[in-house]
Amino acid sequence: KVEGMAVSESGEGSGGPGPVLTTSAGGGGGDSVSKHLDQRQWRVRELIDSENDYVADLGQCCQYIHFMKSSKDEESAEIAMPEDLKQGKDRMIFGNLEMIYEWHRDYFSKKLAQCLTSPSDLGTLFKKSERKFQMYVVYCQNKPKSEHIVSEYIDTYFEEIRLKHGFKLRLTDLLIKPIQRLTKYHMLLEAILKHSQRANLTEEVKNLEMAFQVMTVVPNQANDMMDIGRLQGFEGKIVAQGKLLMRGPLLCTDEPNQAPNFKMKEMTVFLFEQIIIFAETVGKKTQFTSPVYTYVAHIQVNKMHMDERLDFDGESRMFRLKSTDPSRPGLVYLCQAEDTAGRDRWTGCLRRQLQTQMDFLRALQAPIAYHNRMSQQQTTADTEWEFSVSSGPKVAVQPTKSTGSVSPRQSSSA
Repeated sequence: KVEGMAVSESGEGSGGPGPVLTTSAGGGGGDSVSKHLDQRQWRVRELIDSENDYVADLGQCCQYIHFMKSSKDEESAEIAMPEDLKQGKDRMIFGNLEMIYEWHRDYFSKKLAQCLTSPSDLGTLFKKSERKFQMYVVYCQNKPKSEHIVSEYIDTYFEEIRLKHGFKLRLTDLLIKPIQRLTKYHMLLEAILKHSQRANLTEEVKNLEMAFQVMTVVPNQANDMMDIGRLQGFEGKIVAQGKLLMRGPLLCTDEPNQAPNFKMKEMTVFLFEQIIIFAETVGKKTQFTSPVYTYVAHIQVNKMHMDERLDFDGESRMFRLKSTDPSRPGLVYLCQAEDTAGRDRWTGCLRRQLQTQMDFLRALQAPIAYHNRMSQQQTTADTEWEFSVSSGPKVAVQPTKSTGSVSPRQSSSA
């Protein structure tokens, strides 16, 4: 079983050097350039060939789906579906895998094959497909539930189906393929980019960097969603809480009146656009297992007050969150990060999201006034930009506005 797949722009996730590399000492020679062109082409071919294998693997998953659908209600089915699965669990096993398969089969694999003679087109292809790759994020959110259901019948029901169809791989090995594929994209695009840089293909490098960036962000988003899928006990709908902005361990206490002798406990904290969730971590991440998160409490962002700095915090690592919900007046959490920089990352992200919620509330209460104010701010920003451009070589640094969003790289735990 392959677990998390977080990757970084420095190439840490693929086990190789980062993509931003300088030409080697002999890079100016024709033989060296030719070598890197050959290596690049070999990697492009591997990308295309492995895509065809991947589509075939997804096709086997879909054969499971079709067989299970057709035999589900048969009274004398050759391989009877367990009653437990008939209550809806059968649909949770595969998530949106069939949609992923059809897209790769009908569109992406064909477009990818066309890049064999024009590798620079990979950048445009992956960039245009960025929204479609969000299907993987949804798939990964469902993955922990799927794993649990499949594990109960992997040696019985699903093994019988495998033997009937003559499949080499077990269902668990097939269901992990989409996650492995994201990592494979990242690794191969990194290698293609590296060899293009060393062959001094400047224009091509610009296009390939777009593809590499997409396949850096998407795996990290998917990895986050697999973690969220292991959150147990939360009765609300996670998908309704907006984008995950930040997650990670914090020392927390909901008994803030015990200063200075706080009984802090390490918790995993998930900050979404609409809610912040506090959970206990059960188990540790190993090569074969992942922790489970047990829900403890939550505070809605639009009913939350934050104190960024506390007088008794001599190490500048703590902040306080209070619920302003009338139904939960006493809910207060003191949170402590590993260091001041960690505290500032959390409070900065929280501050931006609180401001976003405030702006949204103002827009609902007085839409005309809000629209006029935003138009005035945009006009001012445009004027400042025109002034800075016309001022010659001393271009002023432009003030940036907080958007309330954080990239997936920023949202990963430290």
